[in-house]
Amino acid sequence: MDYTKKEHSLLVVERDINLNNYLKKELGPSYDITIVGTAKIAIQRVQLNHPSLIIIDFDLPESEGVSLVKYFKSIEAKKHIPIMAFSKNNLIEAKIEAVDLGVEAYFEKPFSIKLLKSTIRQILVSRKILLEKYSLGLTNASIKTEETDRNFMQSVLVYVQGKLNAQDLNVEIMASHFLLSRSQFYRKIKTQTGFSPNEFIRKVRLEKAKSLLISNDLNVNEVIYEVGFSSSSYFAKCFKKEFGYLPMQIKKK
Repeated sequence: MDYTKKEHSLLVVERDINLNNYLKKELGPSYDITIVGTAKIAIQRVQLNHPSLIIIDFDLPESEGVSLVKYFKSIEAKKHIPIMAFSKNNLIEAKIEAVDLGVEAYFEKPFSIKLLKSTIRQILVSRKILLEKYSLGLTNASIKTEETDRNFMQSVLVYVQGKLNAQDLNVEIMASHFLLSRSQFYRKIKTQTGFSPNEFIRKVRLEKAKSLLISNDLNVNEVIYEVGFSSSSYFAKCFKKEFGYLPMQIKKK
C-alpha cells in the first residue's frame, strides 16, 4: 500500500531559499509540504496543524534548530511527531547529539534526494504500522474507549521511544510511570497489541534500530547502544527474526 499520496504533511524549517525550492519541487508531488524560515513560525504552524513529520535545519542562527527539537519533544501532545535534521556539520558527535535529542534521521548537506525520500517514506510507514499494529487493535470497543486506548498507546509508544537506550526498561518501570499495577499494565498492553510489554519494547527497539541503520552513519555497535540491547549476538538474532535479514546487510547495501 502506498502511504505517500498527500496523506502526509511535512513541515520544513529551513532558510536556504534554493534548497527550499528544490524540496518543494521534489517532495511536493507526494506530500503536503509547508516551509518556514524560523523556529517561531514553525511553533505557530505546529500549534495550528499537526504535521506528519518535521524537518529542521540544525544550522539555524543561535542554535534555533536544536532548541526547536527540544521544544517539540517537551510538548506531550506533539513529541510523538518524528523529526529529521539537516546540517553541514559532519562530525559524529553532532549526529549522536541529534539521536540523543530524539531525531529520527540526520542528513549532512549536501545530501542525496533519493535517500531523503526513502528515509521519509520509511519513517512514515514505520510510524503508521506501529500505531496501527500497537495502538489501533481495537475491535469491539466504543468510540470513546477507542480514543482513550489510542491516546494511551500513543503515550506508551512515545515513552518507550524516549527510553530506548535504557537497558533496564521493563514492565515494572513502565507500569509505575503510568500509575498502574504491574498486572494492570501487562493486561492493558497485551489486550491492545497482542504482545507482552517486554515484547512490545523489543519491537519498538528493533524498529528504531532499523531506522537508524538506514538513515544514519552510525555503525551497528553504536545503534545497538542507542536502542538499549546489551548483546550484539542477541540483537542480531532478534533483528533477523523480526525483519528476515541481519542488521549488517543494511550497511552493505
